[in-house]
Amino acid sequence: KLGFAKYPQLASTLVTIGLIHYNFGDYESALKYFREIIKVRDQWPSPWSLTNILNTTGLCFQKLEQYDSANYYFILARDVSLSELRDTAYATIIEGNRAMVYRQLGRTEESIPLFEKDFYGSQRYGAIGSAVNAGMELASIYFEKNDLQKAQSFLDFVTQHIKHEDLRPMQTYYELRYQIDRAQGDFAKAMLYLDSARVLKDTLVKIHDKTVLTQAKQRIEVEQYMHELSILEGMRKRQILIRDGMVIITLLMGISGILWFHRRYIQRQKELKISELNQRLAEEQLENARIELNAFTKTLTEKNALLESVHEE
Repeated sequence: KLGFAKYPQLASTLVTIGLIHYNFGDYESALKYFREIIKVRDQWPSPWSLTNILNTTGLCFQKLEQYDSANYYFILARDVSLSELRDTAYATIIEGNRAMVYRQLGRTEESIPLFEKDFYGSQRYGAIGSAVNAGMELASIYFEKNDLQKAQSFLDFVTQHIKHEDLRPMQTYYELRYQIDRAQGDFAKAMLYLDSARVLKDTLVKIHDKTVLTQAKQRIEVEQYMHELSILEGMRKRQILIRDGMVIITLLMGISGILWFHRRYIQRQKELKISELNQRLAEEQLENARIELNAFTKTLTEKNALLESVHEE
């Protein structure tokens, strides 16, 4: 409602809200906020933040299995990273995300050069975690292609650099080690990795269930908070209506008072004019009576004089 002109921090606020929804796993709600930000990208001076939001938007679509849209936003993020940010390291990681989209679409051959670009480029730029993820995907692909030597070479890098505290990548790693060791005939080691993968899977299920419960509670708290905000907003609107109503009533009363005084003034002026006219009329009547009296007196005097004259004769 305020817009960038009145609220320059609008972009960062929308980003924060969008990321909260993303971390909750509510990707559709996150997309609503990210799309609003992308619409006003020309008013947003930070190419780093824009690249990050475009990439995260792609990840949202990827989670929703809308892979064409995911690829579209990954390409936008890569282009901004190269043209505006000039960050080839970030662009390399984004290419890894595109590779995963192709993999999920079943377009494995198209994903290989992108995974390899991510694998080698991430090592060059020090993004070892991204290189590990790309290495596991490449090992899995070459295992599916029955090229165990290449699969093992990528898996050796993963073995050296994977972080054991990252449980989900470790589960994928154990499952992949089980498949490759079994294919190579090392059944004892394969079973050990299978057992580790199962233990991690159970652990991840428990963590997931706990996370889902926590997120459900947090969603309820957020909904309650939003409900309270809507109540406060309703109260604010009612107060504004009451205030505006009082202002209007006050203005109407003021106008009515002014009109009443104006009518009284006009009426008083009218009464004064009538009084003035009546006074003039009375004065005119008095003057006319005086003139008539003088005329009558004069006539009477003349008649008396005439009578006296006749009598003397």
